[in-house]
Amino acid sequence: MKFEPNYHKIFFFFLIAIIIVSSIPNLSTPKIAITHRFTIRMDYIFHLFEYFCFVSSFLLWQIQERKKHNLTYFLFAAVLFVLFALIEELHQQIIPGRVCNPIDFIYDCLGIFLAFIIFVRRTKVYKI
Repeated sequence: MKFEPNYHKIFFFFLIAIIIVSSIPNLSTPKIAITHRFTIRMDYIFHLFEYFCFVSSFLLWQIQERKKHNLTYFLFAAVLFVLFALIEELHQQIIPGRVCNPIDFIYDCLGIFLAFIIFVRRTKVYKI
C-alpha cells in the first residue's frame, strides 16, 4: 500500500493556521542576533516559510489531482495568494497589540513567489 499525503488537507491546515495566528493579540516577536550590530526578527523567516509551505501544498495538491492547468491559471492563483497575504496583514490592524507590517507582507510574497518559481522550474509542463 502506497502512502500519498492529502495535500488539500495540508493546504487547508495552513490556511486556517495563518488566520488563527494572525488573530492572536499581543503576539511577541523574537529576534536573533547575527552579529552585535545585526539582528533579524524571527517572524520574517516564519512568514517566508509559512507562505512557502502554504503555496507549495496548493501546487502539490494540483499535481496530485492530475489537473492540467496552464501557466495563466497559476499566475491567477499567485495573485490570489498575494491578495490573501495583504488582507491578512491589514486584518492585523484591528487586533489589539498587532500592527500591519509591510516587511511581513514582503516576506509573505517572497515565500509565495519562491514556491511558484520552484514549481514552474521543476515541472516544466505548464504552457501559457
